[in-house]
Amino acid sequence: MQDEMRTVGEGRPKTGMGEEPAPVTEARVRLEKLRQERHDLLAEIGEEAVALYASGEITLPGLGMKLVQLSELQERIELEEARMAAVVEASRPKAVPPAPVGACPACGAALFAGDRFCPQCGRRVSD
Repeated sequence: MQDEMRTVGEGRPKTGMGEEPAPVTEARVRLEKLRQERHDLLAEIGEEAVALYASGEITLPGLGMKLVQLSELQERIELEEARMAAVVEASRPKAVPPAPVGACPACGAALFAGDRFCPQCGRRVSD
């Protein structure tokens, strides 16, 4: 089996078929799950610390400056989101009204493809 293994890319062992062995993949998945749980827990702790600091229940040196930075970052995020929304809106195709294909013989109103009656006077315009 050692002869079939080789290192590819980021130093991950790969089988001769170019796939990572199942135990390695499973370990990698477990590790990523644990890292995500840690990240989520740190986020929860951080949100609680911000709420406690804002209410005056805790005071930590340096936390005030970090909260100012966080507030500035949030403002920048909101500005970028607004810019992105404007770009998305501007890139959407605009509805173009259909071009008239004729005029009503009775009143002269514009007629469009598929009109059977004049939209202005109601006269029948197609057979």
